Formats: sequence, structure tokens, C-alpha cells
Amino acid sequence: MTPNSSTDGDALLTHEEAASYLRLPQGTLYQLNYKGGGPRRIRVGRNVLYRKRDIDSWLDTRAIESGMGVRGVPASANAGGTA
Repeated sequence: MTPNSSTDGDALLTHEEAASYLRLPQGTLYQLNYKGGGPRRIRVGRNVLYRKRDIDSWLDTRAIESGMGVRGVPASANAGGTA
């Protein structure tokens, strides 16, 4: 992946490069975009480009804090043994 800008965060990635960076199949990234849940993107004509910093920011919003379980519920909340 070759940066298209002098700073890494401003690098523009193609759809293929963005999917590779995210370690996702391209189809998954297309679906995320279609459903409105993917990283911010730029449309230039028929091309879709992503800024690396936008991808990193999108990833940060999906980070799970230590001690948190699935869906952001504290793991200790499920440790009570009641179902």
C-alpha cells in the first residue's frame, strides 16, 4: 500500500486497499457502506476513496473497553449466574 499523500493519515486508499487494511473481504466493506455503517468515504466520479485517518477513527468508535463483554455490557453483569 503506497500512501498518496505526504502524511500517513491523509493517505487516500482505494476500496480494495481499505478492505485489505481492515482485513475484511471487499464485499463486507461494500455491505457496511450500503447499510450506512462503514467508515467515512469520498466519492470522486465513479471511484470511492477512504482517508486512512477516517478508517482509524471509525475503528476507534468500535473499540471494546477492557472488562466489557459483548454489546458493551460489563462482563461482571453476566457473572451473577442467573439466566
